[in-house]
Amino acid sequence: MAYRFLWDSHVNATQTGALVTLSVDFDPLGDQATRWIAKARASMARFQATSAAQGYEFYLYGVTVLVQDSVDQIYELFPFEIALTGAVVVLVVAVVFRSAFLPLRLALTLALPLTFVFGLAVLFFEGGWVWPAVSGLYWLTPVMSFSILVGLGLDYDIFLYSRIYEYRLEGYSDRAAIAHGVYKTGGIITAAGIIMAIAFAGLLASSEMALNQFGFMLCVAVLVDTFVVRTLVVPAMMQLAGSRNWWPGKVPPGTVVNDSDLVEEADPSSTPFMADFDPSAARSEPSKSRSRSDNGVPHAYN
Repeated sequence: MAYRFLWDSHVNATQTGALVTLSVDFDPLGDQATRWIAKARASMARFQATSAAQGYEFYLYGVTVLVQDSVDQIYELFPFEIALTGAVVVLVVAVVFRSAFLPLRLALTLALPLTFVFGLAVLFFEGGWVWPAVSGLYWLTPVMSFSILVGLGLDYDIFLYSRIYEYRLEGYSDRAAIAHGVYKTGGIITAAGIIMAIAFAGLLASSEMALNQFGFMLCVAVLVDTFVVRTLVVPAMMQLAGSRNWWPGKVPPGTVVNDSDLVEEADPSSTPFMADFDPSAARSEPSKSRSRSDNGVPHAYN
């Protein structure tokens, strides 16, 4: 009966297939298992090609095999994810801001923090700088980090660029628009980056090494992006590019250098009616407001 039970549990009802269980003396989820799976499949393929195994088919099955196949398939599609994400970002940004230079600059400044944090993670987790007992990165960490970090970097960059672009459309010079844009948004971007880093830092307290690695990569990338890339590298690249930032879009002439250029102050001595001006009567009149002229430059009027 025992032999019959084993036969029925390992052979199908039509007796056209059989299950063979293999036990290994190493970690089934470690690096050695990956190499063993590749060698086992190669051996089965060679045996199946011989005349003695003609008509037979061999399959390798198990939890380790399923995980390895998932990893192989995900990393096979990962380059397509990178290419598709980059293409969509470049197309949308180019159409919205009507600029050919912006997508190229954006691709470089998005790749900079990603390259830095991926290299640093390899040194920390594979080089043994901080966690000597860890042999490498968890396979899902780079894939998940890429999408999140691209989204965060794109969000901060568009927030900064849109503000600079608004100043440029108002008639500010290239240099003045960049300086004002960074001044108005730099603190907000940095504060947002610190908040996100604090939120991601909670993953470092986890007992799971995969979550530690994920939190480490997100924290470092966000801080580098907000403190270095968006507030230093991006303004420097835009300053060097000059008018090429907006090409082929049309922007007004950059005549405004300082805020004082926006409002022309009247000289009381040169205005005849100012001699009869009554300050007490002016208190009951509406205060000055600002409007925009046809070319987008604000001016004062009563």
